[in-house]
Amino acid sequence: MTKTSKIWIVVIVILAIVAGFALWAYKANRQSKVIKIGAVLSLSGDAAQNGEAEQKGIQLAVEEINASGGIGGKKLEIIFEDDNTDAKSTVSAVTKLTSVDHVPAIIGATWDFLTNAIVPIIDQNKTVLVTPSTLPDTITASSSYLFETHAPIAVLEPAMETFLSQFVNPRVVIMTINNPWGLAYVRAFEKAAAAKGATIVKEVILPKFDDNDIQGQLTLLKPLHPDAMLTALNFDDSVTFFKRREAFGLAVPTLAEEKTEGLYAIGDISANLLGNVFMDRFSFPNAAFVNAYRARYGSGPQEYADTAYDAVYAIRQGILNADGQYTSSAIQAGLKKISGYHGASGIIDFTKNNYPQNETPVIDELINGKFQAVD
Repeated sequence: MTKTSKIWIVVIVILAIVAGFALWAYKANRQSKVIKIGAVLSLSGDAAQNGEAEQKGIQLAVEEINASGGIGGKKLEIIFEDDNTDAKSTVSAVTKLTSVDHVPAIIGATWDFLTNAIVPIIDQNKTVLVTPSTLPDTITASSSYLFETHAPIAVLEPAMETFLSQFVNPRVVIMTINNPWGLAYVRAFEKAAAAKGATIVKEVILPKFDDNDIQGQLTLLKPLHPDAMLTALNFDDSVTFFKRREAFGLAVPTLAEEKTEGLYAIGDISANLLGNVFMDRFSFPNAAFVNAYRARYGSGPQEYADTAYDAVYAIRQGILNADGQYTSSAIQAGLKKISGYHGASGIIDFTKNNYPQNETPVIDELINGKFQAVD
């Protein structure tokens, strides 16, 4: 026997063992009284606040489903993996869930660059991925196995138009970051500006995710004397922007995104810095979810808790639509049948797209120390 023949025999044996193990794991999962689903979330790193909120929303949904008899009599179990807000860690976590745990569906990832890193993997492995916090217009990859329970940033365009309606032919400045999330905001801002006759005198696209030279940019913007500003910035940049804009004579009406409310709530931005500041955000989750979440955790839900909760219920409904089958292909087909489903975040319909247009945009303003919706 030649050396090459021996190598091929070893390879065939190894492949047979791997295939046998995969078949055993699949049969064991089918015969089990538990349906196992994966979740890859940012439980540490920069996105930990969002990932922890998602985890709580998922756990609440699982507890409710299991308390009501599970899915076709089978309990639902989530295998959580921490992606550390790191693309390589996210890829490793998804690889583990698909090749070792053999889950038919995964919930995650938390931020767009993490989700974009794993879409090719879930597409190759034909594993369903339901993401609660990567918005559809920030996805740069595509797969028929990818579903989102959050509405796109484009949904906010009417709120942006409402903000611009207070002006007559305003001159505006846009400031955001150079990633899919920031550029999706730019597209929405541009459409709203065109609809309301606004002139964009400057678009500042910051190169880094955070910690950009905000003060230097404000110096350049000061001579432009804009009537209004539209911003979508990350954490530290938002804080620097609001602390510095008045000093540079740029305390004009400013439309920021909903991260502003969270930064105010934890004391990073004080009330005196938020005069003439408005915030566009997606609608609040429904009262039933808020009450259930508060009863379970002792506080109100943070951003993405509702869409993560909906991701679990969407997978449940997908399995039910597939007559209780929970292979990836069955769940995928079942999800595509979801129409007019009333979730915590709004109505979910996957029949046309793999994401919903399920939220109504709102504009908030800080009034008497609390952000309140304004007409």
